Amino acid sequence: MMIQNLKKYLWKFSQTVICLTFLLVSIKVSSQEIHCSYQNFWFKADYKNLLHAEKEKNKHETILETKGLHDTVYAKAQNVIGIYYDYAGYPEKALACFSKAITLLKKYPQKQIAPMVNSATENNILGNFELALKWSNKAYKLNKKFNNPIYQAHIYHSIAASYLYKGNIEKATQYLLKGIKILEAKNDKCYIWQLKITLAGTYLQSNNYRFAADLLEDYLTKNKADSDSKVYIIATVNYTENLIALDQTNNAYTILNNIIPSAKKSGDKELEAVVYAKIANIDDLRGNKEKALLQYANAYQMLSEKKSKYTMLIFSNYITVLNETKKYKEAIKLINEFRNSPAYVKSHTHERYEYERSIAEIYTQTANWKESSKAFERAMLMCDTLRMHENGSGLNAMQAKFQTDFQREKNEILKNNNEALKKRVQAERRLTYMYIIASLSLIVFILFILRGSRLRARLQKEALKSVEKERNYLEQQHILEQELSNSQKQMIDEKQREATSMALQMANYYDSLNSIIEKLDNAPLTKTTEIRKELKQIAQQKNYWKEFEIRFKNANPDFENSIIEKYPMLTKNDIQFCSLLKLNLSYKEIASLLQISYESTVTKKYRIKKKMGISEDEEFERILSRL
Repeated sequence: MMIQNLKKYLWKFSQTVICLTFLLVSIKVSSQEIHCSYQNFWFKADYKNLLHAEKEKNKHETILETKGLHDTVYAKAQNVIGIYYDYAGYPEKALACFSKAITLLKKYPQKQIAPMVNSATENNILGNFELALKWSNKAYKLNKKFNNPIYQAHIYHSIAASYLYKGNIEKATQYLLKGIKILEAKNDKCYIWQLKITLAGTYLQSNNYRFAADLLEDYLTKNKADSDSKVYIIATVNYTENLIALDQTNNAYTILNNIIPSAKKSGDKELEAVVYAKIANIDDLRGNKEKALLQYANAYQMLSEKKSKYTMLIFSNYITVLNETKKYKEAIKLINEFRNSPAYVKSHTHERYEYERSIAEIYTQTANWKESSKAFERAMLMCDTLRMHENGSGLNAMQAKFQTDFQREKNEILKNNNEALKKRVQAERRLTYMYIIASLSLIVFILFILRGSRLRARLQKEALKSVEKERNYLEQQHILEQELSNSQKQMIDEKQREATSMALQMANYYDSLNSIIEKLDNAPLTKTTEIRKELKQIAQQKNYWKEFEIRFKNANPDFENSIIEKYPMLTKNDIQFCSLLKLNLSYKEIASLLQISYESTVTKKYRIKKKMGISEDEEFERILSRL
């Protein structure tokens, strides 16, 4: 009966130890967005993930190729490259780099602390727990001289990890609580969650699933901004392990499937394998054996490629399901391949017990009594060893105290939240009143604007009517002015015609005189009576030239003044000549009126243009028409 109970306990324990172990060796700072003044990027915890470590490694590799630098610079470069190897899954190479860093820092003991802590972490990964404790104790003694509280918290965490691996939960809890107390005193925001999540692992191993789930849920709730980080995914996996133990399998299954994309994106095969192993575990519990086998095979293949030490636990569960589904040949083939693998050598006692128990059952089913007997013997020896790991009441007391303090802190936070909620409600109520007042004021203001708009619209309408009236008045005035202008133009045209007619009559008058003179020159004196008669007729005619001037001035009242003002160099005869040109009389008609020859008329026009400074006839005629 005792063996059966122990088998049941170890089977469940084997499901949880993967997540816990993986968490201890890969945990990072919970929020890389927070940069503390004491973060110096010597510790593994200062790096977010493999990509971050690789980026820093690439920078520091060039430093190692540079000669003449200080030993501390080379030491940090070795330390950074070692952290990269840790993330990449090469703990032996990481240890070699940390060892070189410690040697280079022989003259600078304070700086040796970080690579010592990193060395302890790598030895925990390799299963060298005593050596890990040795490095942690060296770092502890060094830090006593320098009293760096942050370094002390890192050291306590490293020691706790070693004891947790060894199954001494009480000591692990003791050191974790010491580290948490230091970081709380420093009001730390960078590293404290590392220790709290590891502490949740101790509650998980102590079967206090409810409080472990509370601790992890507290972290997941407060660090949602880091949902794509490795530590968040690991905490989520551990959280689902507690949900499984609390019979919340469906919730755990949903959460695990939701984080698969993030696990794949991380590029960490070990992390991805842990997620698939957890999903396989739930499928197995649900009785979906074939689906569980596919998930276990997927996880086992990923870890085999990485030669991971976590292969043992997943492999044991894989073999158990193969046994339950009677796939003995496949199981025996895998057992023979796995027997001499590094994963078996590095595994812990409880892991080997689960492995030996599983293969003993398979050999029993296949009637291989010899191998079955050997496997059972090995399993019983390991069972006796495991029974020796009993944790005293001190662990329960420590865990209970922390749980009480944590609950008190949560109650205080809840109280503060309630106070804040009351204040927020009051503030929201005041804000609501302000909104109402502001809304009423806005309504009044809008009504005022609308009233003003209506008044403006009315005034604009009246203004438009006034403008329309004024526009109609101006149009009527323009029509009247146009009619008057047309009437004046008609009068001017009439007078122009009269002046032109008068000029033509004058031309006929002078033609008559010229004809009489010509007769006198050619006719005999006997015809004097006839000539006298003609002269009397001419004498009875009007003074045509004077009358022409009057009519021309009536038609063009401003012509004479305008031309004198613009061209003062012109004589009276010049102005008379221009008057005749304005009437558009021909050179011949002008020559008759002025009793000059045709050529003299042309010459006179040329001289007047010269006086006026005009060369072209078109320009001369345009000027006369405008005057």
